[in-house]
Amino acid sequence: MDAVTALALAGSVARTNRLVEQGVKHREIALQVRSGTVIRLRQGVLALPEAPQDLVTATLHAGRLTCASAARHYVLWLLHPPVAHHLCSHARAQQQWVNHHRQLSVPVHPTLPLVGPVDVLIHALHCLPALDAAVMVESSLRRADTVRPFLLDRLQGNRNGPARAALDLVTGTAESALEVVARVLFSRAGIHLQCQVQLDLRTATRT
Repeated sequence: MDAVTALALAGSVARTNRLVEQGVKHREIALQVRSGTVIRLRQGVLALPEAPQDLVTATLHAGRLTCASAARHYVLWLLHPPVAHHLCSHARAQQQWVNHHRQLSVPVHPTLPLVGPVDVLIHALHCLPALDAAVMVESSLRRADTVRPFLLDRLQGNRNGPARAALDLVTGTAESALEVVARVLFSRAGIHLQCQVQLDLRTATRT
């Protein structure tokens, strides 16, 4: 495998030793770096020129994107774009623009610097405002990435009370982020509503 292909499969950025493990020769890497096709971000980290900045940040910090920062890569609904990078990394950076998450409960993404989708949701439930987290979880449950009991099993104990409260806002019935927001706001205002009610169009037309 050549260096460009190996980097493309890794999300356009990877550590050098990963490419070597996949059979890329050091001389091939050096050739691509000299030609400008591959960029050496620092010793041991390589990238393609078009590498996404969030994946670059995760790799440079020896971490993986999670929470709101991973939502785009997993195609999850997101109310607000993250103002900081959410990383799962043991190399704790001191920058204010990095939010750290530590614990993992499922395997990480097989090729990209991302934690697994379940951990993305768990971290969001702990980290984000309840409604923001509920929107992410709703989109995941809607397409059956996971199920509520699987998440709830990872949210036991008193310290996980706020995360469970955010999960309580999720029904899995919404078809958009806006529907989640509307349902929650109506409920908080004391307005009773039913979601995804099936209407008999023939009856409605006669009426």
